[in-house]
Amino acid sequence: MLSGRNSSHDVLHTLLALLVSLTSLVPPTAALPLGVVSQDPTTDSEARPAVGFADLLLAAQLIRFQSDSLKTQVCDKYLMCDSDMEILSHNGLHLPKITKEDGCYASDFNKEKCFQKISIGLYMYLPYLHFVQNDFGGEEKQIKNMQHATKHLADVIKMVLKDASGVKQMDKNEQQILLESLSLNQEWTRKLTISFILRDFTSFMEKIIRAVRYVQNS
Repeated sequence: MLSGRNSSHDVLHTLLALLVSLTSLVPPTAALPLGVVSQDPTTDSEARPAVGFADLLLAAQLIRFQSDSLKTQVCDKYLMCDSDMEILSHNGLHLPKITKEDGCYASDFNKEKCFQKISIGLYMYLPYLHFVQNDFGGEEKQIKNMQHATKHLADVIKMVLKDASGVKQMDKNEQQILLESLSLNQEWTRKLTISFILRDFTSFMEKIIRAVRYVQNS
């Protein structure tokens, strides 16, 4: 059973590594390390690279699959599953969510508005994923791969925007303050925080998948 799980992880690592190819769509100024954002976003539509939405869909599906897999592992390891956490929904994390007002639903779809919210949300999740990486023992490589894939996806979606001036990451000081505040919690609270982050991030990725699929099919 264990060998099967390891084999599955190896396949996921290989698939997520393929997401590096997405950076070929992004100018070097956009492919920066975590916590650093290009200060020179491209707004000229002719200068923006052509992005294959099939690639974006695949990337989002792989990240969502990875996040859901980790969420299941948290459930098994810490016995903190979605059904057990409903009474603890007031977690105060203020994680990014996609709502109808963000223009990502088919009934009122707005590609520019939706993709801006998606890119902002993905960047906002990065320090939270970094916290998961630091605190969820035994899966550092898996979570780090997912974190890098998320950063690449955010970069590429940002490049699709006509105006990306409002898409920013937390600066390093803000990230440090957030990580320190999360790390100061008691062990049980940190485990619960990891569960909330992965649950909401999985849901966020599901909505991204629907939005990208809608653009691809329209």
